[in-house]
Amino acid sequence: FPKLHENLKTFICKAKGIKSLPPLPPLLQVLTVTSCHGLPLLPELPSNLTELTVTDCKVIKELPKVLPVNLEKLNCS
Repeated sequence: FPKLHENLKTFICKAKGIKSLPPLPPLLQVLTVTSCHGLPLLPELPSNLTELTVTDCKVIKELPKVLPVNLEKLNCS
């Protein structure tokens, strides 16, 4: 992955062969990770994140121990 722009607010990732995500920008508000079958874990989540969706990611067994305080919507399936 190239470095994500520091002002990025939404990041949607759908890639079966991905093994890791890049560091997430501090202003990111929405993260959607779908069909990332090789991704074992999520990176540290920015504190501004308000929405997290993780679907069809068979290798991810647990979420980060600390979720962002601003998180309003969480969808894991």
